[in-house]
Amino acid sequence: GYFLGIKALAVQAQEAARLGCHIYNLNQFAAKVPGVAHCAVENLSIAGAEVCAREIMLSLLPKDSPAARKAHYATVLSELDRAEGQLKKMDKLAHRALECNARFFGRKGGSPDFKFKKQMDSIEKKLNEDFHGLSQWVKNYSARDFIKMPRGMGGRNWSDEEIEKAGRFYYTVYRESIKKLITLLNSARERLRDRLAEEEDLLDWTRIFKRWEIDAQPGRARVWRARNPGKFADLLVEIRREFVEREQTFLQSLSSKEKSFRKDAAQGWDVSGARGKALTLFQGRARELLVNLVAYLASCNDSSAHLYHSLASGYLAELDKKYSPALDFYGSLVKDGTPLDVLEDALKRILVISLDQRNAEQALLALDCLSAISPIYQPKYGDLLRMTGQLDQAIAVYSDYLPKVPADHDAMIRLGKLYHQAGQMDAARLAAQHVLSARPQHQGAMRFLEAIENSG
Repeated sequence: GYFLGIKALAVQAQEAARLGCHIYNLNQFAAKVPGVAHCAVENLSIAGAEVCAREIMLSLLPKDSPAARKAHYATVLSELDRAEGQLKKMDKLAHRALECNARFFGRKGGSPDFKFKKQMDSIEKKLNEDFHGLSQWVKNYSARDFIKMPRGMGGRNWSDEEIEKAGRFYYTVYRESIKKLITLLNSARERLRDRLAEEEDLLDWTRIFKRWEIDAQPGRARVWRARNPGKFADLLVEIRREFVEREQTFLQSLSSKEKSFRKDAAQGWDVSGARGKALTLFQGRARELLVNLVAYLASCNDSSAHLYHSLASGYLAELDKKYSPALDFYGSLVKDGTPLDVLEDALKRILVISLDQRNAEQALLALDCLSAISPIYQPKYGDLLRMTGQLDQAIAVYSDYLPKVPADHDAMIRLGKLYHQAGQMDAARLAAQHVLSARPQHQGAMRFLEAIENSG
């Protein structure tokens, strides 16, 4: 994380220098960042600003008030109700798709009938078009489950049983994802109602304190107190005492994180080097040494050993060209609780194998998960979406990526080409002009802008 931070800060320093600004670090022992110089504090002279930056930022924000908060909560509640209604319609469609999947292969006592395959195609089209945004949300939310979808074996045709199993898995996970999301919507709805209760003139403190406890948000007491200094002064002594206790709990939680981190680090220290060792052996194709490492991890009692064992076993299966078991090992790591570095390693191998087997759907799910770990994977994700004909999703991915890495001019050109391919000429032209405004001699942008103008 720190290493990626250095790279990101270097990009910002470069952009600042282009605008005539300079970034200094007062600590001579800090990490060396390109474009960031060291300057001792006694040698630094800062001219007084004519305006206060904080005042500028505050002036641009919506005015906070009880009425504004109530209106916002009401709007969000309405949107949650709408989303739940849509999800319930999608669940009915997915349930129907499961029935069609079974009837298509004659699993319900009847003979196989191809008309059910057409119905499944129609349902999937409806889910993706009529509920486009929510359908993508459902898939993204359970991407770790979708990526475990049954796979065919390297190039041969799937059997009817395998196809039926894959369809059943897909729509079962789809419905389970919808169920989880509706649960989250209901939880959000209850939280919003309790937020509205905080704005009432007659406050139900039993209800409000219970909500803060459920959400593990003792610091919420500080928020309410800052917003309502007059009301706080009028509270009963015992209620104010409850506030003080929660504020103290909040402050203690801030200081307890360091101890927790040290404890976690100590627990995983014994085998933490196994991740890098396994990768080195895999890349060096040192099979026998990798076999020994897998055997050691299998007998290790460390609480983290099973994670590294699955990762190393996946590497070993890959070396033996046993790709289905390898995917199973890697897939077992795609779950909540897996450390991000191990999860990233597993997802990258899933991606490589999926691309090699031309399994675009599984590759997209792997890239979706990787993009959530780091934005460096988003351009690859956008490119694969483009290659599979999903232009709108590709544009959305690049549009999310570029604000994070604004100096990636090549990515901006690729976004422009996506707009061009989608027939959005004005947006494509703006993308090219944006690059040329920063780098007037950028050859790719110049050629692209010329191609846009020539295309009419």
